[in-house]
Amino acid sequence: MNPYEQHYRQLLANGAVAWAGEGYLRAKKQQEEIFQWLRTHHYLPEPGAPVLEMGCGNGAMAAQSLAEQG
Repeated sequence: MNPYEQHYRQLLANGAVAWAGEGYLRAKKQQEEIFQWLRTHHYLPEPGAPVLEMGCGNGAMAAQSLAEQG
């Protein structure tokens, strides 16, 4: 296990919420609000277009959201 994963697991074990529990729900809601703004202003690609997500983290939340859109 890499040091970052080990540190993350220790934080979770100590009760930190990061991307688990309420932290996930907060981050997901914020992401959906941002994606809606991007959609409204035509900054997101058309469904089915290739996408390279370059944010921080592993991109799983963004990838899931984009995949759900097609």
